[in-house]
Amino acid sequence: MVPFSLDFDRRQRLAGERIDGHVELDVLGLTKAKVEDVRLELKGALYVVPARTNSTTSPTVGDTARPVQSVNTKVKPTVDLLSEGMTVWHQGLGQPDVLRVPFSFVLPRDLPPSCEVVCSHWAGSVVYALLITARRSGMHKNEVLEEHIAVVPGSRKGAALHATLSAGPWEGEWKTVRAEKDIRRGLWGEYSHVAAALTLPAVSVFPTDTDIPFALRITTTSRAMDEADAHAAHVFPAPPSRFPDLDFRLERSARCAKERAALSCDLLDRFDCFRPGNSTVAERKEWRPLSQSGPEDAGKGRWRQEATFTSAFRLECAPSFHLEEMELAYGLHLKIAFPGIGNNIVLEYPIEVVAPRALPPRTESPPVPPKD
Repeated sequence: MVPFSLDFDRRQRLAGERIDGHVELDVLGLTKAKVEDVRLELKGALYVVPARTNSTTSPTVGDTARPVQSVNTKVKPTVDLLSEGMTVWHQGLGQPDVLRVPFSFVLPRDLPPSCEVVCSHWAGSVVYALLITARRSGMHKNEVLEEHIAVVPGSRKGAALHATLSAGPWEGEWKTVRAEKDIRRGLWGEYSHVAAALTLPAVSVFPTDTDIPFALRITTTSRAMDEADAHAAHVFPAPPSRFPDLDFRLERSARCAKERAALSCDLLDRFDCFRPGNSTVAERKEWRPLSQSGPEDAGKGRWRQEATFTSAFRLECAPSFHLEEMELAYGLHLKIAFPGIGNNIVLEYPIEVVAPRALPPRTESPPVPPKD
């Protein structure tokens, strides 16, 4: 049994925040285990590691890189983000059998968020942890306890938007992203037309853990047909109404300067905003006769169908950041599926993701304990 433990609030922390707690020491256990001293450290590091491979060329599919998940490792950090420490106990101190030592560390305000990215040729991670090391004499193995800390940079804009969006319906300006395409069911025949418009709050950043409202309007216009043969329920193309046909995801883009790799993109878990019960749908169907330029147009027209979905999505990811060694960016990716080959349309919209809380007031660093 490790003769020491950490007592502190294990919630997510903002960069710039103070971390207070206590180290609890079993002095009799430390003495019995021949521990010479116990040191507490707050460490943070950014790691970028290449894929492991025995190949002389590029890594294969099976050679995916593994991100570093600990600050207690022999892997050299790509960037040392944070390193503070103090000795909390050493042999020779006249102390009671159980000792409770307070500690206080202040996180720098410019730290990148805790995160982990796995790409085909490299993996990156940002790791923060409190580390207790009990150094033992001779050939005995040191005792180590590592407690990870989740850190995100604060954002005043994110906090203000989170408060506004949580208070009620969005009353600010909106921005619309559009896409359209001519499609047909088979290889021949007249084309139909499909269009989509995604409307979002016109903001410069999007906070995590916040319901972001949006509206998606899908409009389809069929090929020209005889009114007698037109039945709206079976007319191609109809706006998708099933959850699998509306694939709305967050796209993550990561870049690593050290490995000189190209931008790596992956689609994270899809939002569930289109599942039954999570959105409202307004549908319209309208027969539009053709303007008659000749007798061949008599009785002909096109079906115009429209479906408007209103819902909200939540971002649950590490905030965006950009460092010389590694960067993380995001975009919204909405794919709308229509029957046929190559008939899907895609809407993409880059966004900056921030925390929903503001930076804490500036905190003075605690006194540095005297060196041994």
